Amino acid sequence: MKILALEFSSPRRSVAVVVDGVTRGTASEASGRTTRPFAMIEAALVQAGMERGQIERLVVGLGPGSYAGIRIAIAIAQGWQIARGVKLLGLCSAEAVAARAGQTGRTSVRVGLDAQRQELFAARYDVSSIAAPRLVEPFQICAPSEAGDVLRMDLWTPSTASEGGSWIPEAETLAGLAEHRTDFVPSAALEPFYLRKAEFVKAPPSIFSPI
Repeated sequence: MKILALEFSSPRRSVAVVVDGVTRGTASEASGRTTRPFAMIEAALVQAGMERGQIERLVVGLGPGSYAGIRIAIAIAQGWQIARGVKLLGLCSAEAVAARAGQTGRTSVRVGLDAQRQELFAARYDVSSIAAPRLVEPFQICAPSEAGDVLRMDLWTPSTASEGGSWIPEAETLAGLAEHRTDFVPSAALEPFYLRKAEFVKAPPSIFSPI
């Protein structure tokens, strides 16, 4: 199975090409004012020695996290499925963090991020099975006294990464989780994972709109 994974929900966005469980190509960049998703995809494909048409399955990290990054990844996945007919899968990005944490011997972990408004949200996962982390407690506001036990999926700097202290979601881990999944979705079904209910009021037509 040839899988392309896109994980753009964190401060460090990544792409991975995994073939039959083996990582063949990866690319990443620290998010800033400019995002070059197609350059990353092309770099990972070149490293893997593959063409775009060879990808059979595409998995996307749906967040929670960067609004713009997640939207970019979803748009690419939607266009890819329309053009190539690939199987498509969307996963909560926190699941990838939980899977990585399970590799350290933990059996239960809390994964979270700053949701602004001075609120830290966290979810608990059972990671006794690394290949399939199980959500035990959904995302909810975390008490300040509990913050020290949360693996922060929104914090990344070159120094934390080099010291092994970064818990951001990674495309390579997403691809591994998608290896044996069969719950594929049509492109229109992909939606970002929001910590709060999305609420807005549609503006009325402008008084200057043409009749």
